[in-house]
Amino acid sequence: AAQRSFLMGAAISVCKPSDSSADETPVLYYWPARGRAEQIRLVLAEAGVHFVDENLGDYKTSTPVKRSEFREMCQKLSGSLTYQVPMLFVDGKYLLQSQAILRYLGRKYNLIPYGKEYEVDYLLGVAQDFRDENYKPCELKGGGSAEIREYVQNVIPDHLCNFQRLLGTEDYFLGEKLSLPDLSIYDVLTVCECQVPGVFAKYPSLSMFISRVEARQNISRWLKSDKRSILWAFPPLDLHKAGL
Repeated sequence: AAQRSFLMGAAISVCKPSDSSADETPVLYYWPARGRAEQIRLVLAEAGVHFVDENLGDYKTSTPVKRSEFREMCQKLSGSLTYQVPMLFVDGKYLLQSQAILRYLGRKYNLIPYGKEYEVDYLLGVAQDFRDENYKPCELKGGGSAEIREYVQNVIPDHLCNFQRLLGTEDYFLGEKLSLPDLSIYDVLTVCECQVPGVFAKYPSLSMFISRVEARQNISRWLKSDKRSILWAFPPLDLHKAGL
């Protein structure tokens, strides 16, 4: 069984638990934030999997000792010589690296359409490119006025126009059915919207895509859950301070 140590475990229940056995509930280890773990949570939620979100509670009120113990525990459990989260305990093993975890879950829960492996990898890469760009203007990551202006004036239009092109007239990025990349892309689009509220007014097809994902029963349940509401999310950028 997964070790709990001093951590706060938040059990998330969604509809129709999938094929994880009752004594091997997946456990996700991450900071109490959406961050790079949110796309993993979305996949588990969509698959209808009961999982435990293991974290420090409120990061701001946690002590340096607790944070150090958390790092050490994750390294000990995974056997990694470096500290890596998100980390997922599933199928009796600890998985590292968010993109590898995503692909593992995509195969496990049939979210990678047969014959579309390249397309899945490509779209996950496109999402990851935008995820990296989303972080740059954030004050927490050292962003300032220059980074905000670059993000709003150049990065957002380039990436959102490309996402709009890739989606075309389809409901989802690989056609009529939701697949793994849709959840990763949904995640990065909503981070962008958190930072620049109203940004999708100029991109109606992406706005409809977001609404379509959010209307799915298990995704909706996760988004409305109390456990998600306490996770830290990127705040709106100070556009006024950046002269925008």
